[in-house]
Amino acid sequence: MSNILIVGANRGIGYYMAIRLLEKGNNVTVLDIQDDHISELKKRYQNSLLIIRSDATDEDSLSEGIKNQSKNLEM
Repeated sequence: MSNILIVGANRGIGYYMAIRLLEKGNNVTVLDIQDDHISELKKRYQNSLLIIRSDATDEDSLSEGIKNQSKNLEM
């Protein structure tokens, strides 16, 4: 089991990568501005999926998103 970060996983390739990695038993953290699609997976993978709603291109947004989820992260 690995811990994996995917930036841009609400749709498209990132979304399907997240599904595949979760199905294989990995812990997946996704970072995206929107979470409407990926949040549907949270019901099925609540212990393996962490969603950080943030803009990876904006330092303030990124810091705030990580800060909001810091209780769920191991560093």
